[in-house]
Amino acid sequence: MNGSARTFSDATATAERAPSRVNAQLAIALGALVLVAALYWPTSLEIADLWQDTVRRRYTHGWLVLAISAWLIWRDRAQLRSIALTPPTGGWCVVALGSVGWLVGLNAGLLAMTTLAMPLLVLAAIWAAAGQAVARRAAFAVLYLYFALPVWELINPLLQSLTAFVNVWLTRLAGIPVTVEGNFIHIPEGSFEIAGGCSGLHFFIVALAIAALQGEIDRYSWRSRWVLVGLAAALALVTNWLRVFIIIVAGHLTEMQHFL
Repeated sequence: MNGSARTFSDATATAERAPSRVNAQLAIALGALVLVAALYWPTSLEIADLWQDTVRRRYTHGWLVLAISAWLIWRDRAQLRSIALTPPTGGWCVVALGSVGWLVGLNAGLLAMTTLAMPLLVLAAIWAAAGQAVARRAAFAVLYLYFALPVWELINPLLQSLTAFVNVWLTRLAGIPVTVEGNFIHIPEGSFEIAGGCSGLHFFIVALAIAALQGEIDRYSWRSRWVLVGLAAALALVTNWLRVFIIIVAGHLTEMQHFL
């Protein structure tokens, strides 16, 4: 009897020490992505339409960004498993308040507001279900979604104006007579408009997304990450400026007959 009791006790202790096969923290983090997309489906459908917009093409990289966010969470599954679940008391009240804000934005027709809320709602759901430590671990992956959301439209007018200013300077430097009127550049052979699609916003977003991802994958220090992001942003802007400048020069040299 004593031997049987001891064997049963040892088996129980071993079972208690054995790690659970279910990674609850990983399930909560990935599940929050799916749950928020399903519960706030009107905004999810608007985002999906934006990602499939082949006319403006500013956010056609969105599906890839979503896949990367999910992969980043999956990559950290071992670290997530090691974090204790400590859901805060009343944490779901924060999610409820965020839902009210989303609903206000939806009824007001504010796409920027509703899309801005989506990653924050995912992060709030993770925090409410698993605690602050798990939410902090998943924060980069969740917030990475902002590289696929139209919150960047706010800086598009600035990028347009900057592109126009730089190209006026480059055109004059090349010895081409030029005048400027708002976002229109006039040369003797014709006029060019620095339209919304010429601002380089897509280049800018994708460059920042790649730089941020590289810093996260290689676990760079925050200082190195900011330097990398800054370099990526500068290269994206310069590339777009040169693209527009080449088109203007082509128009000048061919009397506006070049296929560009």
